[in-house]
Amino acid sequence: ILVIDFFFARCPSICPGLATSMRKLQQSFSNSRDSIVQFISISVDPERDSVPELRKFANRFTSNHDSWWFVTGD
Repeated sequence: ILVIDFFFARCPSICPGLATSMRKLQQSFSNSRDSIVQFISISVDPERDSVPELRKFANRFTSNHDSWWFVTGD
């Protein structure tokens, strides 16, 4: 099961709230060792959302990077 959202790290309004909701959902599946639920947050601002920026944003919302991926691309 994939839970996918779209965001950008400099978003001041909706994105942090969405990430908080994703964190709660991720935590609800944390008891399952081999959870089939994976989370993917896709940046819509690839020019500014470098890997270090994504990591900084990700660290604000999760400590479990094994099931929640923050990605960007062209």
